[in-house]
Amino acid sequence: MGNKTVYTLLFIGWMLFITVSSLIRLDGLDTEGIRIPHADKLVHAAFYGGMVVFGVCMSFQYKPSPSIKSKLWFWVIAAMGYGMIIEVLQNQVFMRDGDVFDALANTVGALLGALSLSFLFNRLPGLKWKD
Repeated sequence: MGNKTVYTLLFIGWMLFITVSSLIRLDGLDTEGIRIPHADKLVHAAFYGGMVVFGVCMSFQYKPSPSIKSKLWFWVIAAMGYGMIIEVLQNQVFMRDGDVFDALANTVGALLGALSLSFLFNRLPGLKWKD
């Protein structure tokens, strides 16, 4: 299996995981012993940071150009849009509570994912992306 297939499968799997996790009802989930303030916001940030990371890695396999900055911005904007759509669907269709702070956490996660990739590939020797 080539890298294109691996990155594509990782991205698709991640997106399915985000979508299903965001849209199913978790009423029966027992989280009584877990007490982390705003843990759900951290999960949102991780989901959408991962989306940006996997999306950028996948897109570089198919189109080595344009620049890294344009790819990062594309995936940040895509993650923000997807997160907003999910929040609206939660509220309007799936009878869950859509939350503006969840959308904000999604955006922060997407930006952190982009910053992490930018840092890794611009600061660490041997991992340079060509602009």
